[in-house]
Parts: sequence; C-alpha cells; structure tokens
Amino acid sequence: AGDEAVGPADVAGLAEVEKAILAMRQRLAEVHCPVLLMHSLEDTFVPPESMQAICQALPAGDRQMISIRHSNHVLPLDASRDQVFEAAAGFVARVAP
Repeated sequence: AGDEAVGPADVAGLAEVEKAILAMRQRLAEVHCPVLLMHSLEDTFVPPESMQAICQALPAGDRQMISIRHSNHVLPLDASRDQVFEAAAGFVARVAP
C-alpha cells in the first residue's frame, strides 16, 4: 500500500480537476447571489484556506463562511452532516424570497 504507480488516467484526471478549478476561479466575479461556503478544517484533500480565497474572489454581497469540524471532504456524508444540513437550511430560509 502506498507504493502504487500513478498511471496516465490518474494524471489526466488531475489535469481535468486543475482545469475545472481554474475555470471556476475565473468566473467567481460573475456570481451575484447569496453564497454559503462550508469547509471542513480536517479536509485532507483541499486546504481550509481555499474557502477564504474563494470568498475573497466573490463580489461584495451576501457571503457566509462556515468552518466545520469532525468531517473530511464530503461534508454531507461525514460526521458533522447534521450541522451542514442545519446551516444550509438556515441559509436558504434566510435568503429565499
């Protein structure tokens, strides 16, 4: 375990992820609606600083950031999922017309 070789499919997949991230970052300034960002402080895939960087790239407006503990990358499936669902429901209730 841990000695697996990286194959062409892995490299191609990573390249696609990088392209998607770049495209997302280039379009953040076009977002003109309320935004809720959640990120786990224990995420082993994406550093927590990413949430702050995304928030700063958004236009001024209704932006809310929530740091989650006791979860990894897939928040709705991890240990703090109840906190995630409650925060999302509260956000939608606050911003929905």
